[in-house]
Amino acid sequence: MEELSLEEIKKVQLDILIYVDKVCKKHNIKYSLADGTLLGAVRHKGFIPWDDDIDILLERNEYNKLLKVLYDEKDSKFKVYSLIDEGYFYPYAKVSDTDTRIKEKNWPDYKDLGVNIDIFPTDYVPEGCEKEYYDKTMHYVNGLYDCLTDIAYAHDKSYVRLIKRILRFRKVRRNRKKGESYWKNKINSMTCLKESSKMSRLVEGNFQIWDKSILKQYSELEFENNQFSVVKDYDKILKSIYGDYMELPPVSERVPCHDFIAYKE
Repeated sequence: MEELSLEEIKKVQLDILIYVDKVCKKHNIKYSLADGTLLGAVRHKGFIPWDDDIDILLERNEYNKLLKVLYDEKDSKFKVYSLIDEGYFYPYAKVSDTDTRIKEKNWPDYKDLGVNIDIFPTDYVPEGCEKEYYDKTMHYVNGLYDCLTDIAYAHDKSYVRLIKRILRFRKVRRNRKKGESYWKNKINSMTCLKESSKMSRLVEGNFQIWDKSILKQYSELEFENNQFSVVKDYDKILKSIYGDYMELPPVSERVPCHDFIAYKE
């Protein structure tokens, strides 16, 4: 297999995003570029030069709709992965290029996962106790996620890592022998809540809570010579994550944040 350069990885990721965008437009599914991808669109009209991933964000019901469509389509070039797939341990979905493979240095290999983009759901949070609820839920969901990765690392005989994770997350220590489906159901039950006026990304990320209205209006921005969907009030989201997001970080921080090697078959 041939190792891919950063620019080649970005080209594959852009092709995946174009595919997902077409699916969303065809089925009237609302999504937004997210995190560094959204920042890249606003500040660079494309990838942040030193970035190496693409993220999109959807309301939970739109997220579920998108996953159903992607699974039903069974595209030969692109494949979706989520918690319904055996052995998949990320609490959010990915769409992967089937002609590539990745090897992450700090995570177990997952079957035929290739170069991919991340798809994040947002969920409602109770009004009046947002920060407390967010912290509690993130702690619990991350602990459950640890249990899923413990299963994978146990298969890889990384027992030291397994023991450290289990001891750190005391609430689930008694149930550490539960199977994969048990922990996945726990994660889903924690993040699917009744409607309120506040929303957050509970499965992964830093503390950000937004009015649900922010995810109701959309526009488009240029990203690598293509137009993609973004929330109309992207300024509020970017400020909540990055502060003064138009200011470039120090040169020492302009490095890829993911630790993986990608190959083309």
